[in-house]
Amino acid sequence: MIRRLAIILLVSLGLTSCKHNMKNEPNSVKYFASWGSYSVPKKPQKEIQESELSDYPTYYKAHYDEEGRLARFEKYIDGDLEGYDAYEYYEGTEKVKTQTLLNADGEKRVNQFDEKGKRIEE
Repeated sequence: MIRRLAIILLVSLGLTSCKHNMKNEPNSVKYFASWGSYSVPKKPQKEIQESELSDYPTYYKAHYDEEGRLARFEKYIDGDLEGYDAYEYYEGTEKVKTQTLLNADGEKRVNQFDEKGKRIEE
């Protein structure tokens, strides 16, 4: 019984520390090789160092706001900006209020979301 409790405690501490480490530094910039999920905001994956960018024909640059939330996610191909997603959040939350997308052709689209995260149809 004590062993089981010890395992549960260690696992829960590990999960807590993982969540804490996932928080991004406020007003920071990071680089990624890819992203996962079509959720809003996007989920950057496989962090890379700025010194490694020449090894990746396509990479992503993530800008984080003063609360460590993803504010802008840019796609680069051969060093040229191809497009981006920009996010505005409801104050003090992780819920996206506005998503602005710009594609390689310069076409801009803006999506609005309610406080529950549901897209508001125009």
